[in-house]
Amino acid sequence: MLVVGLDIGNYNCKTASQCYISGVEEVGKEAIFDNLLVYEGRSYTLSTSRMPVQTDKTESQEMLLLSLIGIARELAANGVSGGTYDVAL
Repeated sequence: MLVVGLDIGNYNCKTASQCYISGVEEVGKEAIFDNLLVYEGRSYTLSTSRMPVQTDKTESQEMLLLSLIGIARELAANGVSGGTYDVAL
């Protein structure tokens, strides 16, 4: 089991080794980005602008996407190779 600490803030998202803006946007399927998340057949990347303040982040698709990006960035920063893992947040 991999343990990842993740804080989805209203301005920035933070992990132990990463900090990035709390904004995500959908991009075209042929988009080429260094940090591209493909989820349920759609492609996403970090945005340059943050998401609006949300009181209940558990109901937001964008917050899920930001969480998945944070997990991936933290695993990459720690040299975890591709595969399937159980992750505790």
